[in-house]
Amino acid sequence: MPDRFLFLDGIRGLAAFTVVLGHAMYTIPENGVDTFFVLSSFLLTLILYTKSLKLAEKGAGRNEWITMMIDYFIRRFLRVYPAFFVCAVMVSMLKYEDQQKAWFLKGRDYKLWEVDSVNADYYFFLQTACLLDSSRITVLAKRWWYIPVTLCIIKSLYGDYRVLRDGQSFLHMHINTFLNGSSFAIIYVQLKAMNIQKRIQESKYAEFVLDKMSCALGIWILSLGYKRLFMQWVFEKGITPGFPYSSIFLAILLTKECLIPGTVAKFFEWNFLVFAGKISFSLYLTHSFVLYLWTHQEDPINFFWYLLFASFSFAYLFYSLVEYPTTQFTNYISQWIKRKSSMYLPLNHKH
Repeated sequence: MPDRFLFLDGIRGLAAFTVVLGHAMYTIPENGVDTFFVLSSFLLTLILYTKSLKLAEKGAGRNEWITMMIDYFIRRFLRVYPAFFVCAVMVSMLKYEDQQKAWFLKGRDYKLWEVDSVNADYYFFLQTACLLDSSRITVLAKRWWYIPVTLCIIKSLYGDYRVLRDGQSFLHMHINTFLNGSSFAIIYVQLKAMNIQKRIQESKYAEFVLDKMSCALGIWILSLGYKRLFMQWVFEKGITPGFPYSSIFLAILLTKECLIPGTVAKFFEWNFLVFAGKISFSLYLTHSFVLYLWTHQEDPINFFWYLLFASFSFAYLFYSLVEYPTTQFTNYISQWIKRKSSMYLPLNHKH
């Protein structure tokens, strides 16, 4: 990975736990799913776009481009499908009533292939399509990179700004969310190449102002997650169900904190949040088992601490037994592909 930012793990961890609390009927920000999507598209585009630029700059041959894409698709496939499949098998072992509770089936019969295909739409196909299109078009545009990026941002604003959504919104309503994450990852890479962060850090006043602006932006995103909570304090008009558009504001915040880490980044580098981010995918997949199958707490405070301990324990167990071994296997496969592909590169491309 080109860069490693602990605070991104912290944001992912908090988003995962808000999803858990939301399903437990606590009143929490409702844009946790959107946060997942923006983070995923931002990080994946950051990786893919940086690699693409390096290959383009050195005039890489077809084999190197093919190797990069094969490596990417294998990594994404193994990142998504094995964990989903294990969870789906676990659900298949339950009684019908428990299956309904554990996998949000809402009266539908449980079918293993349908469960995986729906989740793959979100975590594999849609993400991949958005970031591949944005990265490929931007690499082809070269020094005119800002034109396709600007068009993507305009499309997002025009298509989503007045739309109220929730975590169960239809697939097409998240396309602009992924595009925002991809667009601002490209902006980050280009701004970093211009060394703009060094220029800003040379001016303590500019760095101070940007830091306070990012804090204000974080508070605004939190307000949107609560259906414009701060605006409700001022205006009497109520807000209809569903949370407002927030993905572009989160993408801007991520870009700023990656370029010039400040107060927001330091807050989300808390070890507990970073740990939660590390196991966030497992937490997202397995929390319903804890929430709907083994919950007997009635007191809300006891229920919160039960939920915190039980969901994290179960998620960490699942991470250790399934997700981590899969990651290690993925790294092995990736290295094997690179070794094999290097055997067929032209001599002037070998290192």
